[in-house]
Amino acid sequence: MERSKNPLENLGKIKDTLSDLFLEDELVQKLIMPVPGDSQLSLKENWANHCFDTAVPPASAGENQAFLCLETDAPLTAEAALQVRITVNVYACGSMLHMSDAEKQEYAAVHGLAGNRIDMALAAIHRAVTADETLLRTFGTGRMQLAEEKPVTSLLQDERFYGKSLCYTIYQMPVRPKRQVV
Repeated sequence: MERSKNPLENLGKIKDTLSDLFLEDELVQKLIMPVPGDSQLSLKENWANHCFDTAVPPASAGENQAFLCLETDAPLTAEAALQVRITVNVYACGSMLHMSDAEKQEYAAVHGLAGNRIDMALAAIHRAVTADETLLRTFGTGRMQLAEEKPVTSLLQDERFYGKSLCYTIYQMPVRPKRQVV
């Protein structure tokens, strides 16, 4: 990803890059989209129904699915750097949240994962994000890392969906000391 002089341009690029990364990661894909919903659509088109570039799912989100919501924001500046927070919200409806004992045993034996679908997806997402050192440095001047405060929190979107939020932070340049973006 080419660095921009306007760090706010990267907010959308970050979400696009992460969506592609998660689609390409077989473990994340299998946990979020065990079976593509529409055989008439390509894998990427099906993924678009499971990975959204908004903080909350659209009203059209399916009842029997798990999905990701990706969001970026810039909550503060620290001297000459813009802090960017990347939030990955992972949701599942009740029927997708719990896995059979056989599924749990397979994920534990093969991937070292435990818990419900959300717990496993968070671990798989973090594994995918941290697996590529280049990716960790792609978006900013420092490494993309788990947020210092509340890196993982529980979410209850509504009575249909349960989820957890996974937050990362990175710092981007340039920002003028007077808190004006260049």
